[in-house]
Amino acid sequence: MGANVNKFHTVLHSNTSFAAIKLVNSAVKWRGQDTMQPLLGFLTEILQRYNSTDETNRNHVEKDCALLTFGSISETLLKKKKFAAELEGMMVTSVFPDFNSPVGFLRCRACWSDDGTHLQGLIQMVLQRLSDPALPVQIEASKALRYLIEVDGAEITLLPVLPQILSEYFRIMNEIGKKLQRIQR
Repeated sequence: MGANVNKFHTVLHSNTSFAAIKLVNSAVKWRGQDTMQPLLGFLTEILQRYNSTDETNRNHVEKDCALLTFGSISETLLKKKKFAAELEGMMVTSVFPDFNSPVGFLRCRACWSDDGTHLQGLIQMVLQRLSDPALPVQIEASKALRYLIEVDGAEITLLPVLPQILSEYFRIMNEIGKKLQRIQR
């Protein structure tokens, strides 16, 4: 399972992935009226197909790509009321369940995709992913929590568990240090 999550990070940071996301962002920015609706329809179809397929035949990579695309254009979507409500619904039906997915790279993507809606539940799910068995998922949860801390109202959920959060952060940093030492040998 850990190998799949590490593989995800390698693929995510490849030039091909970044080039594809840059192309999508440019199309949405410069030709939004022509591209937004067909793109959203296509991405929604992927997520609906994934949710309606039995678990053994689901295409996890295709869903990950759809969530990556949604995440990369989320700022544009959130600026338009028409799309903001749809994005919130998609988060609840397609992203939140992935916090507990058996597929490591989908748990990782769920942490990356959060947008701050449903704040308390989202914070709880991200906190759970801090102790995920896969280190890349823990790292994404740490990064997501960094942004969630800035949202108004987050302190109500976070202050009571701040010592545990710090403990998890130090444990994750220690784990990263151990992995780096093994790589350098």
